[in-house]
Amino acid sequence: MPHIKELYGRTGKTVESVIRVKGDTIVIVISGERFKVGLDTYLNHYFYQGKELTSKEYNTFLEEVKNEKDYKYLSKLLLKGTVSEKEAFFKLLKRKVEPHQASILLKKAKDAGLIDDDSVLTNLVDDYLYRGLGNRGIKEKLKLEHNFENDKLTEIDLPTEQERVEKLFPNVLKKYQNENYEIKKRKITDFFLRHGYSESSVKGLVESIPYDKKKERTLLKEELRRYLSKKGHPKEIKEYYKLTDYFLRKGYKLTMIREEINDEQKD
Repeated sequence: MPHIKELYGRTGKTVESVIRVKGDTIVIVISGERFKVGLDTYLNHYFYQGKELTSKEYNTFLEEVKNEKDYKYLSKLLLKGTVSEKEAFFKLLKRKVEPHQASILLKKAKDAGLIDDDSVLTNLVDDYLYRGLGNRGIKEKLKLEHNFENDKLTEIDLPTEQERVEKLFPNVLKKYQNENYEIKKRKITDFFLRHGYSESSVKGLVESIPYDKKKERTLLKEELRRYLSKKGHPKEIKEYYKLTDYFLRKGYKLTMIREEINDEQKD
């Protein structure tokens, strides 16, 4: 927190009441403003009803109230078991806690046994494996979102990807079952790449997808009819080429495209 200029003059702030409400929680009302503080913060100040506060007393109290709130926030954050020490440090900075004060709060949390990066790392890896992320994706998230250093990431013993890809593959294949052959292969590959798997771990399975010519023709026929219903039949050669190019880019074979266009023209 920025250094507060210590003034010794009167502030016009008066302690109106001091009440212990629950356990170690104390409610202090100062000139109509209510502060809920812990016992430690209360004991650091000789506050009683009717006391008039100097600037130094009031500003010091405000600083301690903020520090107490920041520590409560930090404790709650660390108790999740998925926040690293460095990640917590940056989160404190976002709350406008000064770096020096953030370090003090983290030391207090460490002394209280709230910081254990090894446990956090294990929890996060288990969670990411459960969510189906690949090894690259796991390490990227640990580094970019949780601020783990590279030397810590090299210690992680991750299972091989191949078995996990094979387990996920049937469900991913089903997700894209209504796509044509080439689009299906692209989307399945992209799915695994987005989830942090290496291309080599999925390439063999993607290439093993059987080509169903009958289904491919049915899909092309349906898409072609939808296209023609919106755009109309090609009347000039450039429109024919444009139509052909459209379906080539979607992964259909040229011979099949020409056959289906000709069939539609006859109809």
